[in-house]
Order: sequence, then structure tokens, then C-alpha cells
Amino acid sequence: MISRLVIASLLLSGPLTARTFTDSSGRKIEAEIMGKDAINVRLKRADGEQFSLPISKFSTEDQQFIQAWQAPAVPAPAAAPTDPSKGSKPLSVKQIESVWESVVYGLGSGDISRLTYIWKITPALSVESSDETHKTEASAIFGDLCQTAGLRAPDGSCPLALHIGTSRELGKKVSEINREKKLPTTSLQDGHSFTVWFDEEGYATDAVVMISTDHFKGEALKPALLQVLLNVLGFPGRRGDLDQAALTKGGKPSPELTEIDRKLIAFLYANVPTRTKPNDLKKIVREKWPQ
Repeated sequence: MISRLVIASLLLSGPLTARTFTDSSGRKIEAEIMGKDAINVRLKRADGEQFSLPISKFSTEDQQFIQAWQAPAVPAPAAAPTDPSKGSKPLSVKQIESVWESVVYGLGSGDISRLTYIWKITPALSVESSDETHKTEASAIFGDLCQTAGLRAPDGSCPLALHIGTSRELGKKVSEINREKKLPTTSLQDGHSFTVWFDEEGYATDAVVMISTDHFKGEALKPALLQVLLNVLGFPGRRGDLDQAALTKGGKPSPELTEIDRKLIAFLYANVPTRTKPNDLKKIVREKWPQ
């Protein structure tokens, strides 16, 4: 069964203590650890620039240090989320129920029925792009999302292939994947395409994503990456009145996860079983969403 999808994740930050890291070729980097996943570590230099690098690129001593580093536990939110477009007024229970219906059931005609979906473990991300900056940015966004969702480390059983390039470069790849996976014709008309597969229990098990740099140029690429990866992780819809959030519909989406994005992601993976129907989701939200 096939469906198009989206999700979001938050990078958990630990104590900001600078360290001199050494890579496998002997080059040194003075930076602080901002977060990590099973594959990459996110660092911040003194000038404020943040970037992600594979943990395997560092010296043995630094790899041990990174693996031992722990992000602090995130406390449960104490207050209801606010609508970013309307100041600090909290969203009512009815409003948050409506938000949930918009962002987790926003599937188009021909997709799976109105059921939620999640991943059991972190998908094994592979990024194909001729631009190393795009690879680094995509890995960092993906790591943030998976940590926000609280997914355990990947074991290679759930692949997620992300292809970034021009429409011409992606054209052949689309045809190859359509033939290999026996899919209907995939269109890049909107600048992106994504497909997710599920097991018999309804958990996502495999995904392919295409993003065209002809459509999303320069600064527009980062919010597009965030939105399409949110799709893949269980948030296929958008909400029009969340104007400053990554899950916004129309307007200018946020290139970063906002408070409401983070709360929605964490709540879905902590409280909502895969294949949850709308009425059951409303009941879960009423009982468990922080007031």
C-alpha cells in the first residue's frame, strides 16, 4: 500500500561546551556538540555556524566522546500551544483537534484511508546529490526530526532514499524507480515527489523522495526539505492558520521547527498508535494533550 507523507523532528541540545575535535585526516575543529543521531553529529563553531558531519570521520577518541554525549531529557510541555499567527493566546481543545485533523489526515484522493501512520525506528537515510551542502543540510534536518520523534537508532531495515537535483537529473531516476517499484507515473510538477510503503501492521517501512533544485532554489530548499521529510514521518497535511510553523499551508513556511511543530511530532510518536482513526485521535488528544 502506497501513500505520500510528511514529518518533523527536533534536535535536542546538550550542555554547550567547546571541544577541539580531530578528523581522521588530522584536521582540527573547535566546536560544541548540538545534537547527534546514529550516523551524524551536529556541531556549532564559535562564529555560530552549525553543520553536521559523519561520526565516522572523527578520531577514535572523538568518536568515543561523541557516542558518550547525551542530550538532556525534554520535559513535558506544561502549557497548551499557542497559535503563532495570533500572539500568545492558547489554542482551544477544539482548535487543536482541528489542527491534528489537518496535519495527519491531509492525504489526497487515491491514498490510504484516513489513518495515522508512524515509523517504528529511524529510517536509514541515504542522500543522493551533487552538492555536498545539500547532503549535510538534509542529514541535519532529518536527524532533528527523528530525535524529536524519539525514534530509536536505524538498523538498516527501513530505507529512506532522498534524491536532490535538477529536474533533468531527477527525470531518469524517477523513471528507474517507477519501473523498479512498479509505481504509477510520478510527477515533479510541484518540485517534489514522495512515496511511502507500509507493512501489514501499518508502520512505514520504506520511502523515496525527490526534490528539484530548479523549483526550490537557494533559501527555498531548506523549508522544502523540512516539509517533505515531515510528510514522510507522518504529517502529510498542512494547516493554513499556523502561519509561522513548518506545518503551515501556503504563505512562507518556517525553515526551522517551531514550538507547535515540535509538540505535534513528539505527541504523535509518544501517544498515537499507527492506523489511528479520526474519532480515536480526537479522544487521545482530549485525554493526553497538555492543557
